[in-house]
Amino acid sequence: MIYLDNAATTKPYDLVLYAMNEINRDFFANPSSMHAAGYMSEKKLSDAKEKIMSSIGARSGELVFTSGGTESNNQIFFGILKNAIKRKPHIITTAIEHPSVLEPVKALEALGCEVTYITPDEFGVISADMVADAIKENTKIVSVMAVNNETGAINPIADIVKKVKAKSADIIVHSDCVQAMGNINVNVDSWGVDAISLSAHKIYGPRGVGALYIRQNVRVLPYILGGHQQKNLRSGTENVAGAVGFSVAMEKAVETFNEKQNCLKALKEQIILSLDDNFIINNPGDMYSPHIVSIRVKNARAEVLLHALEAHGICVSAGSACSTNKPAPSHVLLAQGYDRKHIEETIRVSLGVYNTEEEINTFCRILKEEAAALSRFTRA
Repeated sequence: MIYLDNAATTKPYDLVLYAMNEINRDFFANPSSMHAAGYMSEKKLSDAKEKIMSSIGARSGELVFTSGGTESNNQIFFGILKNAIKRKPHIITTAIEHPSVLEPVKALEALGCEVTYITPDEFGVISADMVADAIKENTKIVSVMAVNNETGAINPIADIVKKVKAKSADIIVHSDCVQAMGNINVNVDSWGVDAISLSAHKIYGPRGVGALYIRQNVRVLPYILGGHQQKNLRSGTENVAGAVGFSVAMEKAVETFNEKQNCLKALKEQIILSLDDNFIINNPGDMYSPHIVSIRVKNARAEVLLHALEAHGICVSAGSACSTNKPAPSHVLLAQGYDRKHIEETIRVSLGVYNTEEEINTFCRILKEEAAALSRFTRA
């Protein structure tokens, strides 16, 4: 199998699996229990939290372990706006966000919140000036993803924070960093951001574990109620093994960042140079994360092409893994200005640390063969 869908999920590192196995075997006690075994589990959880905080450049604040990026994104919106809905607060987000941001925002909009959706430029990037210009007296939260999950477009989060805070220091600025961590430098203190969402399985950690970082003095109400764990921010017995595996993956992401960047850039360039005029690269250049290659295959429907590649053991996608079963065209590419035909002919190739030059050579060869075969049956 040639796995080129790393933006959907990544294969866990062996050292992540080893660390988790140790926790499940030797530190299985409930971290809330008032005995020595419980304390030992709690210590492992606390250490994992400190490692993750360090990995994102946070010297203070709170880190809440969640079930993943989706829960983290939901918690920041409902946790910030839960008691403010009657006052009809204003939300600023973008038209290219992940569904786990857009769906909560739509739900809040239905409850009476006012929402502004910022559209990207032709390259898929969000303008900090457009975000700042959208601010109103009742603006409560701004949420802009750091790296887009379909195109890899990198948004200027530090600049957005600076311009938003210049207008009102009270506005909460959040960023979905699920695709950013490990692929660009993520540093909450240098960015000045109030909250970010993270997910372990995007960085070679386990599925079902995520985190929400919250800056000190930012008040977020709990989204899941029950046992008052994690300082009452997220109830439920903590997944200690998952948290430890997450922390190991985070440390590895920081330690190997430069090496990984060079590797992914080389593989992306290899793809670009290997394809001919029958293909259009939607996201060339340094304004995009190197782990995502968005490719239009002329006169070949992406849905059909995916199955053709799968027959060769090649895994790619036609967009976000969270929305590929939906018949609607990509909201990200629509917002960027592409027509429906262009979108229907676009595949997403997402690279990872386990991919090799040999795999890319094989992929490009088979892609060209299958695209040529399909184009003969497709009207231009």
